[in-house]
Parts: sequence; structure tokens; C-alpha cells
Amino acid sequence: MREMDPSEEIEFEREMMSNENLLIEVESLRSTYNKVKKLPLKQTPAEILNKVKEQAVSDQQKRLRSSFKLIGWFGKTVAVAATILLLISVSVYFIDFGTLTSSPAQTTVISAGTVQPWVDRNEIINISDRTDAVQAQRIGAEYEKSYEKLIPVNKVDEPSNQRQGVLLTSSPVNN
Repeated sequence: MREMDPSEEIEFEREMMSNENLLIEVESLRSTYNKVKKLPLKQTPAEILNKVKEQAVSDQQKRLRSSFKLIGWFGKTVAVAATILLLISVSVYFIDFGTLTSSPAQTTVISAGTVQPWVDRNEIINISDRTDAVQAQRIGAEYEKSYEKLIPVNKVDEPSNQRQGVLLTSSPVNN
């Protein structure tokens, strides 16, 4: 039927020369093909074509209806799940569950004298505590006093890779 590439055709002809059964099959197919080509073309009756079209359309409509049912059910399920998640997230965001407990909330009051500032490795003084305005003023005063506790180091015995300059510490220096 002349559908092969030239390289495939050469390989196929070699195979036919070595295999007689293959040669017989190819010749019978060629003969059948040539006879079919000579047959006259007949037109399909319009009634049969219309019936086939109607059947195809009805089958397609049935498939679409069943897929819409599945998609509709799935879409409704996703919408319900999204609504539930939205309601839960809104309730978590806006409702303070700490006030809903039956036992009264215990608050710890820390006096300004017990709050100790600390110095981290970056030499930043931090004070962390939840306070009201009065306690914040007390802590602010303690914070200002904390600078007075720092003593400059005048003599460093060992040379180190630290920054050069004034080192501040809260412990007294023994010279």
C-alpha cells in the first residue's frame, strides 16, 4: 500500500525473500486490496445515518447528565467543606476561648523589683513581661537604673578576638 519508509520497505522485502509464508500473505493481501478498490461506492441510506446520529446524540446526553450529577455532588461537597472551614476559622479568630473556661483566669502579678533585665550575646538589654501602665513605669525606672549597675572594665588580661573598646558588666572588677 506504499505506506512504509524506503528503509523499512527494503528490510521488509529482504524478509519476504527469506520467508515464503510471509510472501504468500503479502500477495494475498495485495490481491484482496486491489479487488476491494474496484468495488463501486455505495451511499449509506439517509434513514440509517439519521438513526446513528440520533443514537449518538442521546448517548452523549446521557453521559453529560451523569457527569453533571457527579460534578454537582462533588461541587456541593466542596462548598460545604469550605463553608465549615470558614466558620471554624472565623470562630477561632474572633472568639477568645480563654474567657469561655469555667474556672476564673489566674493572673500573675510581678512587682517591678522582681523583674530582672538580661543582656543577650548581642549586648541588647531586654525586659519581657506583660504589664499595665503603672507596672510599665516601674519597669522603665528599673531599666534606667540597670545602666548604673554596669561597670566599665579597664583592664583585660588576655588578648582576645572580641571587639576592642569598653566592656560593660554587672559584676565588680577585682584588680
